[in-house]
Amino acid sequence: MKSLAAINESRLPNDTITRSAPLKCVPLPDEWPETLLGRTARRMGLRRPWKDDLDRLRPMLPPALQVLERGEVRYGSDPLPGWALLGRRAQIYYCPACLLESRHIRARWRIALLSACTVHGLVLKSGLAEPAFTTAYKALGKRLVSEVTAEEMWEGAVCPTPRAKGHLARVWSPFETSVISEAPASETAEALAWALLADRLVDAATRSIRGPDYPSDGTAAHEHRALWLERYGLSVQPDLAGVSLLMKSLPLPAHRRAVVQAITRLINDEHRRKTIMSRLPLQTLKDVILAVGAASPARACGALPRAQHPSGHTSFEAAEAQIGCEPGLLYHLIQHRLIRGVQRVQHGRKTYVFIPDDEVRRYRRFLSTCWTYDQMLAALGIDRGGYLHLREAGLIVPLEIGRWRRYPKASISALLLGLESVSRPVSAAHGDLFPFTGDWLLKSRRPKELVAALLGEMLGGRIPVYRDLTAEGLAAFRVNHEALLRLQQLSDCSRARAARQRWSNDQMELWQCA
Repeated sequence: MKSLAAINESRLPNDTITRSAPLKCVPLPDEWPETLLGRTARRMGLRRPWKDDLDRLRPMLPPALQVLERGEVRYGSDPLPGWALLGRRAQIYYCPACLLESRHIRARWRIALLSACTVHGLVLKSGLAEPAFTTAYKALGKRLVSEVTAEEMWEGAVCPTPRAKGHLARVWSPFETSVISEAPASETAEALAWALLADRLVDAATRSIRGPDYPSDGTAAHEHRALWLERYGLSVQPDLAGVSLLMKSLPLPAHRRAVVQAITRLINDEHRRKTIMSRLPLQTLKDVILAVGAASPARACGALPRAQHPSGHTSFEAAEAQIGCEPGLLYHLIQHRLIRGVQRVQHGRKTYVFIPDDEVRRYRRFLSTCWTYDQMLAALGIDRGGYLHLREAGLIVPLEIGRWRRYPKASISALLLGLESVSRPVSAAHGDLFPFTGDWLLKSRRPKELVAALLGEMLGGRIPVYRDLTAEGLAAFRVNHEALLRLQQLSDCSRARAARQRWSNDQMELWQCA
């Protein structure tokens, strides 16, 4: 059978099929877009469509699905983080009972941390090949969704242990119930975000210590997490109260440090790219676990006996977690003697480093007054090009700490307040205005001295600046044609001065000609 691409080339123009196809892509409840495209292609007569065929049919998807990347799923307006999704080429997991009810892959099965169906109490199994993955058609043991029999669906299906089943139901049942009942998108997205956070924090705690607690090869992740929680008498609910209670109940400092590091990574990731996890109060949860760790008498780590821990000091690992800095920054501060009162305790072959509690609090307060590079870009709403122009103009001056940079929040706020003081409010629909750091400035290739002079005139009120009250950061400020004309004038003057200087160097003085 010819592929859909070949049929189109021989019978129809390239875009005719997407404009005049008699079929419509109507998604089933919680259907994965790739399955929807494959099902539509099969209705058009193709038994095994290729990826090119699906891509040709992609414009037929509903508008809400066309914005998704290939293979992506989304609940609500915000995307899922990359670590929470299975890639388009990843093998397909499914619940036999759900698939027997309707032969389509559910979007929730493409969530990496969801390993079982809480509706039917079955572990998700593999063995299917969707039309989007043509390389799996001939793989041994792979069957097409449209052709697999009921006996083949149930072959090898297993249930989780009662312990793991209860853990999975507590974490994932609210989300799956919300999806099946077709609850509002915001409610489903919040349930999913809490489930992802709860599972990720439990996973971080279970992997914090090498030894009996660490998952062994071949053990299902949900089985190991459920066993770990039962061993320490813990449980987790996917909401603010449940996650906070779990963090307060963690038995060992190593567990708390692992959870702090996991939340810190999530906060940094959200500053770089906003996802569904931004719905959660991550900073509040981090403050909760840090408060518990600071009040705990068992905050040091390692094999050093408790009696040898210096009084009023925090171990290096605990201090790094409490400060919330990148790996290596605290070591750099110690190496360059920027932290006072560091004590080193030798125990066997290992040296343990302890930092005074006052220094830990001091650097934590200092770093809380600064932004990282990604946080600064997000706060100002600019890209790397806009940052370089502002830095060359002296409007943003980073603090250099070795290979790390920090941007004081006070200087960023002063820049925004300076623009606020000279700007005039304007509606967002004003069409003859240009962004403050738009293409007219970034692509002009003018010397940085000219850009600095122009920005200085804007802040001085000599060039009009307008403020869009509906936007935030530098994206809210706009300029009119006067800024473009002034930049052209500065550029012309600069070229004239350079030409005169070049000619004057070759011209002889009058007394030399006499």
